[in-house]
Amino acid sequence: AAGWAAYLLVATATGFDPAAARRAGWLVNFTRGDAWPPVPLADLALVDWGALAQALVALPVVAALSVITVAMNVSAIEIASRRDIDLDRELRSVGLQNLLAGAGGGLPAFHSVPLTLLVRRLRAPGTVAGLIVAAACIAALASGDLFLAHVPTPILGAMVVWVGASLVIDWLVRSYASLPGWEYLVVVLIVAV
Repeated sequence: AAGWAAYLLVATATGFDPAAARRAGWLVNFTRGDAWPPVPLADLALVDWGALAQALVALPVVAALSVITVAMNVSAIEIASRRDIDLDRELRSVGLQNLLAGAGGGLPAFHSVPLTLLVRRLRAPGTVAGLIVAAACIAALASGDLFLAHVPTPILGAMVVWVGASLVIDWLVRSYASLPGWEYLVVVLIVAV
């Protein structure tokens, strides 16, 4: 947020041209001016409903992979946060969220280990971070490219590098002293793979 605010101040003070910055890759680029609906209703006429019906066979596989991914991500978050998480509650929550997202044209979703760890590193209290993310998503959907077209790509890249580097420091540097040699080699092997 501070980086974004600094960008907006500098851009306003210098008369920065957003269109030129977007072409140069400094700002997030959008091909459409609107974010909702994600698929224009007119495009539904282009859907091959026969092919979609044939793909229904894969739905149980998608559901099973989603459940496995939720279980793995929740376990990773438990280990990283050193606290117990109720897997049944998380599975119900993700299922309900996916039903709502699917009704709105969204994709299957589940816990994000890096984003959860990012929130923990930022020491965000309770559900505040989730509510802020939800508000940002709603603002992006409501305003289209007006909101998201002014997000500098270096800030997004810096966040990804920061989360990745902090995970590498935790798992490769700090764990060296606390893990037996063979377990540390497994961690190195995981990173290498």
